[in-house]
Amino acid sequence: MNAIQEEFNSIEKLYHYTRFESCMKIIRSNTLLFGRLKDMNDINELYRPLYSTNLSCENAEKAQNLINKLQQISLTRDTKKMMGFDIPSMWGHYGDKGNGVCLVFDKQKLLNILSNNELILFKGEIKYRSSFHSSISVKYDKYGNIKPFSKNELKQFFFSKTKDWINEQEYRILAINNINQERLSLSLQDSLMAIIMHNASDVENHESVFSSKQYDELSKIFNPDKIWEYGAFVEERNIRNNNGDTIWSTVNWNNLKINI
Repeated sequence: MNAIQEEFNSIEKLYHYTRFESCMKIIRSNTLLFGRLKDMNDINELYRPLYSTNLSCENAEKAQNLINKLQQISLTRDTKKMMGFDIPSMWGHYGDKGNGVCLVFDKQKLLNILSNNELILFKGEIKYRSSFHSSISVKYDKYGNIKPFSKNELKQFFFSKTKDWINEQEYRILAINNINQERLSLSLQDSLMAIIMHNASDVENHESVFSSKQYDELSKIFNPDKIWEYGAFVEERNIRNNNGDTIWSTVNWNNLKINI
């Protein structure tokens, strides 16, 4: 294992798949936008039935207004079985069929940023369950005010999904916007450590992304040495930089025995 691989492996990471155009906006602003819960692609999270012991029409409206203020950022994490950037379905669904990018974040630096953000309600891994209901229990005090969700309630209502989403390996950041309906933004500061490209729209799939116009455009606003290519050759999947150095590989070449 070379020094570059050792450095990469020593850092705990989170990932965000997105289209190339969105990546350019993220880099230029150095921010990541939160998404509204109502815009999510899981039908269980698009509509959340509310129930309570005293759910009057007035209280139901208050509760729905509270839910509408919640916003989230979905990231992908590593697991023991699969690296967060090495998921074909994620490249297909969120990475523009491979023509987008996967942003690589230093997890600890990102969590340090979140710790100073008073809008963050909760952060953590999504738990995937065989049984899940989308209903949300709302509690009120004797004055009719909604009681804040407890830590356990936040985990139960907003950090659980059905097992058919397990391939996303999601790490979620949940925040609340009490001011307006605008999407919140998260300053990335120095947490973005690399950008991984797979394909590019202006080159053939068998050609390197380093010869694409997209790479040229991206390298003008982001460190070229930290723009990496995710690819495959024979039985190996790997990540390489623009110098051909291996960042990560499924093959341990030091232990590989070649029979001649």
